Amino acid sequence: FMFFMNGVQHLSISKLQLLMEVRLLRRYSRQSGWKFQPQIFPIGVRSYLKVDGYCEKQKVVCEVWAHVGKPKSAQINKIMKDALKMIFLDRIQGPIRKVLIFGDADAMKPFEENKWISLCLKKYNIKLVLIQFKAVEKRTLLKTQGDQREGMKRGKHR
Repeated sequence: FMFFMNGVQHLSISKLQLLMEVRLLRRYSRQSGWKFQPQIFPIGVRSYLKVDGYCEKQKVVCEVWAHVGKPKSAQINKIMKDALKMIFLDRIQGPIRKVLIFGDADAMKPFEENKWISLCLKKYNIKLVLIQFKAVEKRTLLKTQGDQREGMKRGKHR
């Protein structure tokens, strides 16, 4: 949904992040030459896994994270949950390539430097890819992330 700040209409942080995730996935698609689409995989009765991008021809699954800056522990847990989802999908669908896409080096850094996290991602062949945000995208996300933090401090969750 939209919100207003200083009389100007803005995307909510979640809508903005979704938009940026789509952009990052498109850029990765152009870079790799593979066509990705969001995909829902049925995994049982009334159960499914939804992924940000899947290329059926190449058997590649992607999860994308549009965040700028160092992630908090809950955010790291969310990305590791995405990694587990891809590992599970690999086990039930047959071998697939697994990719985590980031738009910011600082957001990706803990997944490269934290010993157990990076070892886990490597053990399960999850590739980390950095597709840098454009400067204007990074500024917009930083501003929106800051606005969200301020809103949470005041008790106004968006």
